[in-house]
Amino acid sequence: MLFGNDLFGVLTMPVTETDRAAILLNTGADHHVGPHRLYVELAREWALNGIAVLRFDLSGLGDSGCPSDDAVVESYPLTAMADVMDAIEVMRSRYDAINPVLIGVCAGAYHVIHALPQSTGAAIA
Repeated sequence: MLFGNDLFGVLTMPVTETDRAAILLNTGADHHVGPHRLYVELAREWALNGIAVLRFDLSGLGDSGCPSDDAVVESYPLTAMADVMDAIEVMRSRYDAINPVLIGVCAGAYHVIHALPQSTGAAIA
């Protein structure tokens, strides 16, 4: 799915209605599959347990567009907070004001920590 400012993500949805959601952020410069496809496996398992999961690429990483003409891959892009807020808004709009859990490893954890003050109601994992 495409959302925000040319961001690419994969939404794994549970079969039944849910009030739980998670957003998986890039681990360094890895794209949305996560390290060794970990995010794919987590998303599938969590969806089986009733959790909607969005794994997406920050601007300039993986399949998301690059906000400038620079072809440099950055684990800490300046647009990261705006990207995370767009992802939260996508999940809230799809799942009726749900507060998703933000999850990240390495650079992803850095972005989660910095996004929390801006993301009213989102949780950290």
